[in-house]
Amino acid sequence: MLEGVKAIMRLSKDKHDFWEKMDIAYPKLNAAILLLPFDDLPRPRKPK
Repeated sequence: MLEGVKAIMRLSKDKHDFWEKMDIAYPKLNAAILLLPFDDLPRPRKPK
């Protein structure tokens, strides 16, 4: 898992892009908002 996170860090353009990729690769199953890879739909902002 750590190697996967490091690879996502290297591929990400910024922090927001990193968290989008993390939500896709390692989704939280009990989260209220699951991000799905639909490029034509607007994405919600990550809560702080």
